Amino acid sequence: MVSTLFSLKNLSFSYDGKKKAIEDINLDIYPNKKTVFVGSNGSGKSTIFLLLVGLLKPDQGKIFYKGEELKYDNTFLKSLRSEVSLVFQNPEHQIFCTTVEEDVAFGPLNLSLPREEVEKRVENALKITGLEDLRDAPISNLSFGQKKRVAIAGALAMEPKAIVLDEPTAGLDIEMVHELLELFEELVRDKISVILSTHDIETLWEWADDLVVLNKGKVLYTGDVQSFYLNQDKIMHQVGISPPLSFQLNFYLHERKKTKLLPFPRSYVELIEKLIPAGHKKTGQLTIVLVDKKTPQEISNLKVEHNKTGVVGSYARKLAKENLISVHHKFHAIENALLEIRNGNDFVLFSHSSLLDFINDRISSFEKFSKIKAKIKII
Repeated sequence: MVSTLFSLKNLSFSYDGKKKAIEDINLDIYPNKKTVFVGSNGSGKSTIFLLLVGLLKPDQGKIFYKGEELKYDNTFLKSLRSEVSLVFQNPEHQIFCTTVEEDVAFGPLNLSLPREEVEKRVENALKITGLEDLRDAPISNLSFGQKKRVAIAGALAMEPKAIVLDEPTAGLDIEMVHELLELFEELVRDKISVILSTHDIETLWEWADDLVVLNKGKVLYTGDVQSFYLNQDKIMHQVGISPPLSFQLNFYLHERKKTKLLPFPRSYVELIEKLIPAGHKKTGQLTIVLVDKKTPQEISNLKVEHNKTGVVGSYARKLAKENLISVHHKFHAIENALLEIRNGNDFVLFSHSSLLDFINDRISSFEKFSKIKAKIKII
């Protein structure tokens, strides 16, 4: 059984034959994980991503994909890129066609797939990324954020085992950032590994499984996020990374009020619980509606007592955009749900069955953190 997705062994690369863009990199990236690369501009993040998909060839060292050393002939690279998709920071660098649907179909068509298979993949990619209503739209009419979604849809249409994204959240508003992160969560739950770079430290803290810190072409840290913030002050100072706000507030609480340092809050609802404990055990009920198990008519006819509602996942969000369900929280819905039931209020959460494990994981984490037992009903 292959234990790593990618293994980089003694990897070095230079663009001009003189200055090393990366030097003597040794790194393992694991499957079905959310792996985040951080580092200042010029630290080597983009170079490593280009090397992973064979767009660059190392001057020294080797790269292994699922245990097999990368080769640079057309046959191997075509196979690799059918399983590993790269999304550039600037979507203009990989959008070639005039309309959304044509561009999303570009990759699958180059695989010489049957037309029916191409159409199926395009339809699924448009649905996942919420671009169904824009399928015929000219690319030139799209916003920067919409173009990023087109680039991601094109990558997903390849049905990859892994997707590599260079600064996918750069230049996006906070709502679109959250929508993308939720999409990436769906991909991981669907056994697609997500590898991305970011400068967003709050995103890193809440979202990442594994962390890779680069500086001047060298790896300074690999491991879990909490251990990095707890034990790597020197590296944080060297790279210019500040701990996320929730981490700092938790530490100050421990220092000044002698609260327990662990566990660290990984979301704002856990931080609120630590700052202002609920102080009672009565909770509201969280009703989870699995929208893929019901017709739109059944969903609209639902009668559930609640104070607030929210959506998690691209399909549920699409129903909300079409006004088939009424929601108060289109983003951070799980956190808002936990905050409401913590305060004794009922909440209805619309989602997809593929995300049920993810939702349950977040609920379990909050229960362990707060010692509050949530009342859950799934319909």
